[in-house]
This record gives sequence, structure tokens and C-alpha cells, in this order.
Amino acid sequence: SPLQGEVAWDIQFGEGGGSSGGIYYPSEEPPLTDGSGSELDIMINGELSTDDGELIISRTTKLSFSDSAALWMRWGLNNLGNSSLDTDSTWNMFVGGSVTNDMRNNQLIDEVEILEMGQQLQSGRLMSFLDGGLYLESEELLGGRFADFQTIEVTIDNKGENRIMYSPIAIVISTTQIIEDGERYSIIRSFVKSQPEIYWENVDLEVELRSSAGTSFANIFKETEGVEMDINHKRLGSSEYLHATSEGIESEDTISLGVQPTSNIIYSPSVLLVAISVGLLTTLIISWRISKNKSRLALYVELPLAILSMLGYVLAYPMETLVVLTGGTGGLWILTASVSPRRIGDITSNSELSDLPEVPTIDCPRCSTTNQIAVR
Repeated sequence: SPLQGEVAWDIQFGEGGGSSGGIYYPSEEPPLTDGSGSELDIMINGELSTDDGELIISRTTKLSFSDSAALWMRWGLNNLGNSSLDTDSTWNMFVGGSVTNDMRNNQLIDEVEILEMGQQLQSGRLMSFLDGGLYLESEELLGGRFADFQTIEVTIDNKGENRIMYSPIAIVISTTQIIEDGERYSIIRSFVKSQPEIYWENVDLEVELRSSAGTSFANIFKETEGVEMDINHKRLGSSEYLHATSEGIESEDTISLGVQPTSNIIYSPSVLLVAISVGLLTTLIISWRISKNKSRLALYVELPLAILSMLGYVLAYPMETLVVLTGGTGGLWILTASVSPRRIGDITSNSELSDLPEVPTIDCPRCSTTNQIAVR
């Protein structure tokens, strides 16, 4: 008998004559979620610097999302100033501004609409839009309140696609903020609100921060529960680099990343590098002078210990740890040089004995008589 099957399609119809390129255009505001949630990627890039004695963090926070949230965002961009919106619509907070009726009716995202929304967000609507529109904790996400920012710029990135569809879209928020020297600064804390519905699924976070010359992330603070966070903190000569990633963040998870920024010169990466290098070189010269006319075999064996201090520097160990590593290494060299056995006479300066092998000696602790060490 012939095989039989059945295929079903769920077809939705919108309004319009196909001017949006054959893409479904909702006749009413689409929901932020279809119940399964949308993917959300958070990317934070920042730099710590100083200006007129003030410690400043300049950062860009980029929110990229797709799926139902992207469709909702794109539809809203095309309906700025729409007088027929439902009274409880998030988009009622925006006015039409430079957007014309023709732009609203063309079922495409125009450059004017992108610029208009960015300007209105950075003029004071940003935090309300993040909190009430996207169900995200704005202060925890951006590292401060709106009033804390010296400058703020918001742009919308439609990823080169101006149609109203599910393709990815991004909100890019650039801020500068004066922060307290030596006080804890929160880069990000748990930012996904408790959700009556599933708005966000597969939330990923990536953070990249650098310090300028003369500034430092003196300490890194991390707290997580229910989710993992990988951190890579390094010193790179005159600056520091901090990279952190976390995947699969959910609303019930606890996540926090902070730093203790400072312009204190003793924490500066370049100053620490010079201090470590000078400390190791000075103790090496001292131990070399002490071990004159003595066997330096043990000292040669211990020289590679200097690598520990340099490795600790690159891996951004705390300054206190670096002091212990450098001081311990140098102290060990000096101690080894002090207790190393003497050689008989100044063999290297006596041409008659220059071909004789080096004979180790040790001084009697009571009478200081030099005794040869028998080698069997």
C-alpha cells in the first residue's frame, strides 16, 4: 500500500502589501517572549584611567539578542510615537520626534528611527527601558545609576538588517564614570530579573577590562552561585588585563564581578616590574660578592627561582605575594652564598695552581680554622 503522511504549518498573517520583503509583519505589538525565552549576549569592554587626579572607568556594554525579543525591539523601533499603542506598552515612553508617519508605515527600520531611539534612551529613558522593557537590572548591568555617569551614549545596531524580523539586534551603551580610588567597584552583578515568564534563555557574559599606565586592579572580587565564571587576570608591562566569561546565566543564579581600582603608584604594573627586577638583581649581586672564593654550585641551582617572581607578576598575584616571592628568593640566595664552602686559596689568581681542581672547604665554627672537605 502507498505510504501516507501529514505535514502541518502554523501560518500567521500580518498587514501590508509585501513592502517588508515578504517578512511577516505583526499588525499589533508582538510579545517580548513566546514562552521559551530569547538568547542574550552581554559584552563589556572597559578601560581604567586617570584624568585630573580622578579615577575614571570608561566602558561599553553591548546587549545582543535575537528571537522574540529581537522581533519586539524591531517592531517598536518602527512604531516610535505610534498613538494607537496599548496603554501598558513599553513603547509609550517614547515620542515620535523626527520620525514621520511615512517611516512608521513603511514596515522597515529607518536610520532616523535608530538615531531617535538612541537619543531618547541616553536622554533619560535608558534605565526605565532596561528595567521595565527588557526585564534586566539596569544598575547591576551598567555598574551604576544614570546620575553616576559623566557621559552616556546609546546606539542601536540592527546588524545591517532593517526588516522587522527575528534576526539579531543590539543596544550599545557607552559610559564614563568617576569611581573612588581604593574602593570596590562593581563591574556587574546579577542582572536578570525574576521573570513572571521566561524572557531570557542562554544568557552569556564576557568582560574585558584594561588599565592604563599608573592604574591597577589591586584586587579582583568574584562571587557566583549556580553558575561558573572563568577569570583571566594578567599584568602586561605597563597595564593590566582582565577577562571574564560566564555562560548559561539564569535569573535565580548569583553572579558578581568587581575590582578594587587604584592609582596608588606601588600597585602600578610598571612600578611592580621595576621593583621585582631591582630586588632580584640587587640580591643576586650581594650573594655573588659574598660567594667570592666559594663554591657557587648551589647558587647556580637556585638562580631559576627568579622565574617564580616573574611568573607571579604576569599572573597578577597580589602585591603582598610578590613581595614574599621576591624577598624569599633573594634571601635564599644570600643565605646560600653565606653558608657555601670556601675554596683553598685564590686558585683563579694563582697561575701555578690554575689547572688544579677546585677543593671545597669549610670553616670550623669554634676556631675559624679552614678545613678541606674530603671527597671520596
